Amino acid sequence: MLLLFVPLQFGLTLHGAWLAAQGGLGVAGFIGLVLTVGGINGAAINTAHELGH
Repeated sequence: MLLLFVPLQFGLTLHGAWLAAQGGLGVAGFIGLVLTVGGINGAAINTAHELGH
């Protein structure tokens, strides 16, 4: 599972950045994107922290 999460997290972050840079999102879409990508990256920070133990 861990070996799949790291590339998935990286890919979703890049995709989220690409979506935000395109500028086609409304306010609600942009807020949803920020919350979704932030949640994925929050889980990634926690995973990295736990792997450091």
